[in-house]
Amino acid sequence: MPVIARYPTRKTKQATDPGDKPVYTVAEVAVLLGCSRWTVIRLFENEPGVLILLRPETMYKRRRRMIRIPRAVYLRVRAKLRG
Repeated sequence: MPVIARYPTRKTKQATDPGDKPVYTVAEVAVLLGCSRWTVIRLFENEPGVLILLRPETMYKRRRRMIRIPRAVYLRVRAKLRG
């Protein structure tokens, strides 16, 4: 009898560093830099050029924020981190 998981499990994606992808998500940058998603948000949220798409908070729905990091911004911050 096959075992059925009660709750679906999340599979982590392995991010690579492709040269043709112009924009990264927070999760992809976290894998590339080897740090947590919260660290990536702190590093990139005030950088010029980062795209932050907001859905404002309403009475019954909480605020949502999508952060997209262009490749040029990622490379600039990575160079700063490497010193």
